Amino acid sequence: MSPQSLTIAMDESGYTGSNFLDSTQPLFIMSSVNISLQDAQKLLHKSPKKKQKFAELKESEEGRKIILDVIKYLVKQNSARYIVVNKKFVLLTLMVELLIEPSLNRKGSTYYRLSVANKIYYEMLSTFGNERLEKLLGNFQSMIKSTKKFYSDVRNIENSLLPDSISVNGLLQNNLWDFIRLILKSQSYIQETIEDSAQVYDLCKTIVRGHIDYWKELNQSLEILYDENKPIRELVIELGLFDQNFKNVTIVPTSSSNEPRIQIADILSGAANQLWTRSIFDNNPLEIFDKQLKEANLESLHLDHIFPRIDDIEPKNTKLQSKQNHKHS
Repeated sequence: MSPQSLTIAMDESGYTGSNFLDSTQPLFIMSSVNISLQDAQKLLHKSPKKKQKFAELKESEEGRKIILDVIKYLVKQNSARYIVVNKKFVLLTLMVELLIEPSLNRKGSTYYRLSVANKIYYEMLSTFGNERLEKLLGNFQSMIKSTKKFYSDVRNIENSLLPDSISVNGLLQNNLWDFIRLILKSQSYIQETIEDSAQVYDLCKTIVRGHIDYWKELNQSLEILYDENKPIRELVIELGLFDQNFKNVTIVPTSSSNEPRIQIADILSGAANQLWTRSIFDNNPLEIFDKQLKEANLESLHLDHIFPRIDDIEPKNTKLQSKQNHKHS
C-alpha cells in the first residue's frame, strides 16, 4: 500500500445474486468504512481471528451493545457510508435498459433510466397492483432461461390495456401502453441483447462505483479491503479498465474472519438493512433495538439510494432522510 493511500473496508447485506425478488430481503445495502485496525479490534472486544457478524451479534444483549458502539463510533468519526437499493425497483430499471432503450435506439443515462422506471413502477401499481407487477418482474428475471414465458405475460398485459379500459381514476395510462408495446418490439433482438449484457445483473457494479467516487473525493489513491470470497475484486478490475476514476484503486482480498475492519463494514450494512427494512416494509412499530439504531443517528451515514419516488414507500416510523430529496445512483 502506498503511504498516501486511504484504506477502506467494504461489505454488504441483502445480496441474493440474480434473485432480485426475495421477499425476505427486499433491500441490498453496501457499506464502506475507514477505520484503523486497532480501533476495529477495540470496538469488537475480541481477537481479530474470531469473526463476528451483525446477524449473530443482534441475537444477544452483549452483541447489540457492540453493534451500537460501532455505529456511534462511525457516526462520531464520520468515517463510513452506506448505499441502499430497492432490488425490485432496480429490476425494473434493468428492464428499461435491456428492452426499452434498444427499442428507442438510444442508450439512456442513469437519470433517464430511473425516471422512466419510476413512471412505469407507479403506473403498474396503479393499474394492476403490486402482485401483478411482481409477476411481470419475476418472468423478466427468469427471461434468460425462458423468453417465451416473459413475452407471453407481456402480451397478456397488452390485452388487458384495451383503449376502453386503460383509464385509472380518469388518467389514461399512455406511458404504460407505450412501455408494453416497446417491450414487445424487443422480442426480435432480445437474445443478442442479453448475451451482450451478461454483467448487467451484477447489482454490486453501480454501488461500488458510488462508494469509490465518494472516497476518491477525499483521497485519489485507495486500498479496498474486501472478503476474498466476494466478486468485488474482478468487478473493480473490470471497471478500472474502462473508467479513469478507478485508477489507483488497489483491491486487497482477504478473509473477513481475520479482518475486523471488514466485520465493521458488515455490522454497518446489517444495521442499516434492518432499520430501513423495518421502517419501510414492516407495518408494525419499531422494536427497541431499531429505535436505538435510529437514536444512534445511523441515517447520517447514508450516502445514496435507488428507490421509486412514490409516497407509499416513505418511511413512517423513523426520521430517515426523505428519499425525494436525494439524488439517485
